[in-house]
Amino acid sequence: MSRVNVTTSLSGLWGGSGGFLLLPLSLGVALLFFSAKSILGWLLTIGSMGVVFVSVISNLTFYFQSTNLFRTVAMLALFFAGILLMARGVRDAGGGAATSD
Repeated sequence: MSRVNVTTSLSGLWGGSGGFLLLPLSLGVALLFFSAKSILGWLLTIGSMGVVFVSVISNLTFYFQSTNLFRTVAMLALFFAGILLMARGVRDAGGGAATSD
């Protein structure tokens, strides 16, 4: 994991400016300050926070640094072993017959 760099930015969202996402969020927060029961304020705040979260996740960029063969094989072996263990757990959970006591 020390050889993976993860970056993100909001620069590619809506024509290159992520600041537009903060306008409805700030408007929603302002409406909530005036009245905590404002449905429009809650919708703007929760919706804007959801859009910010989704845009950050969708703009993640992973950079993998070079590593040696042993580490690469170990990472792949552990990755596939984990997938096989999950598949085995799903198979055992779904196909077992119930026993009565």
